[in-house]
Amino acid sequence: MSKYIILISASVSSIYGGFIYLMGGNKSTTTTTSTPDLSPSDEYIDLPEIFSQFNNDYDGGCDQKSYDNNVDFNKTMENWFPKLEFLLKVKNEIDCLKSAQTMNFEQSITAARNIDETIDPKQFRPPISVDKILLKINNDDGDGDDKIQHFETLNDLMIHLLRSTLDEKNSYRQSECANYLTRQTLVLFEHNNQYPLWDFSFYHEYNHHNRRDNLKSSSDEQIQRYKNLYFQTLLQNIMCDENLALQLVENGLLIALLKFLQLFPDSDNIRWISTIISALSVYHRVHQHFYHTGWISILARWLRSTDWHLKLEAGKTLYNMSSIASKSITLCPSIYLLWPLYQHGEKESSLPLDYDVVFIHGLKGGVLRTWRQSDSVRNSTINETEYTELWPHSWLAKDFQNFRILAVHYNSFLSSWNINCSSDEFTIKDRSIELIKELQKAGIGRRPIIWITHSMGGLFVKHMLNYCQQQQQTTDNLSDQQQQHPFIRQTKGIVFYSVPHRGSEMAVWSQNVQRIIYPSNHVLELQKDSPELLELNEKFIQLIRNHQIDCLSFGETKKCTLLKKPIEWRALLVPEESANPGIGKFILLPENHFSICKPKDHNDRSYSELKEFLTEILLKEKLKSSTMATRKSLWQKLAEFSQ
Repeated sequence: MSKYIILISASVSSIYGGFIYLMGGNKSTTTTTSTPDLSPSDEYIDLPEIFSQFNNDYDGGCDQKSYDNNVDFNKTMENWFPKLEFLLKVKNEIDCLKSAQTMNFEQSITAARNIDETIDPKQFRPPISVDKILLKINNDDGDGDDKIQHFETLNDLMIHLLRSTLDEKNSYRQSECANYLTRQTLVLFEHNNQYPLWDFSFYHEYNHHNRRDNLKSSSDEQIQRYKNLYFQTLLQNIMCDENLALQLVENGLLIALLKFLQLFPDSDNIRWISTIISALSVYHRVHQHFYHTGWISILARWLRSTDWHLKLEAGKTLYNMSSIASKSITLCPSIYLLWPLYQHGEKESSLPLDYDVVFIHGLKGGVLRTWRQSDSVRNSTINETEYTELWPHSWLAKDFQNFRILAVHYNSFLSSWNINCSSDEFTIKDRSIELIKELQKAGIGRRPIIWITHSMGGLFVKHMLNYCQQQQQTTDNLSDQQQQHPFIRQTKGIVFYSVPHRGSEMAVWSQNVQRIIYPSNHVLELQKDSPELLELNEKFIQLIRNHQIDCLSFGETKKCTLLKKPIEWRALLVPEESANPGIGKFILLPENHFSICKPKDHNDRSYSELKEFLTEILLKEKLKSSTMATRKSLWQKLAEFSQ
């Protein structure tokens, strides 16, 4: 590999020299003490030569009377500045190429995560060419020789990837949901030859020659559904087993995704691909594949994108591949890092982080759907650059720079008709137990925690803390401090935005309506005055009192529209008596269920009260630490005095 690097560098240097020769013209016979000692055959640009007509005195400055009054200084500069600018660009290209050749995996990740917003993606190893799809496939016949397989189209490679997951010789165990989706997708891709679904590459050529108008819009929508189904199938396979994910990568998954980016650069496909890439980053054995196929340059560009979906997925992927991931900290597919997205300084520890703040959205919510600025502000005359799609990053991180801010994402459904996999039909308690494991992998529990939740997200936190309380009660022969679960010991505050502590009006339907809607399990769990919710709230209040955890709750006062057709349905989803947990500070806001967690600006009460609450927690913890340090010092002095 090294000889190829040397040849490339040599050829680039020759090109650079050629540029200089062409632009340098004939060397002037004028010489000064600052001119390099080069042989007469060398051609170069001598910067003093450019201004030699001005008779500059390099020892003592410039004699203004020695000018030739007929020379136009501005015109000379105008002639040479474009040439110098071009040479600087060439030099930058060469520097980037050298950087791409010399940076190893760790250096590439560090550079990609650097806070520098002006970083050039060209300094990373470029994505490999996907004009011809040639893959080395491991031979399982036992003769020891691998074979090179050529795929004529992207469609062929896509089918090959799906078939590889169903190989009975594989050691991994495919989940029931992944197996079902894989077989259904294979049927569509192998047996549906109706144009234009048969070959994505052919569809791209049709689109490229501006003949898309000849295609029916229904076919376009069907193609997008097929692509979405394929991406969903890949994602399910990746998430169910590490060996299965590695099998897909070794069979050309990263090449297929690069080909997708080349043929279909629309935002929906790119977002799907970014999600798949971030799911792969959980597995350390895949990281080197990202480096060798040139994905680091793409991730560096996504991290600096204005699209927050790409920014968050790239931030998670690079974080998982960084040196901090070697310290047993991994962001699972459901966990997103909001701050710090970039690496500040040469070391990860250069930005001190004292608290973990975890955001959890509610039913049918999302990281970017729930925690954005008010939609009313976006639709007003405000400057677009002032609007934020993620106020925990844009506002909270600036007000509290010692916070590490994370957000949880989970799929939720109003109706069971929309659920494809049985694993998505979860109960809130079961999903909370899984969430504990995922958050612990992200390092939650190692430093003080503050939970910020909306709607059903608050019930997740209550279930998690209640489960941790039950787990520590079964532990014997430990002191009280040792018995406490890290989540309980480290939790310092909880914020609830319209959390249905005693149920919601949304879950109150007649039996006839339930037969039509077929509500999901977690919707049925939100029944008003549900015995399970009432019992959970009683245990939660007792836990808060025992461990002196601060609590802030917000309640809604406006109805929101849940249905417009065929009839309009407006409701107050979480009334005051349900939003108030019965402990801590409670505030009613003139907002509906969905706008209550979307502040209009920094001065909006939904944010200003939160900021004041967090400041009080920091002061309280600082005072507690100071008191403990004083007590420790007194005990040491008493011990010394007794001796």
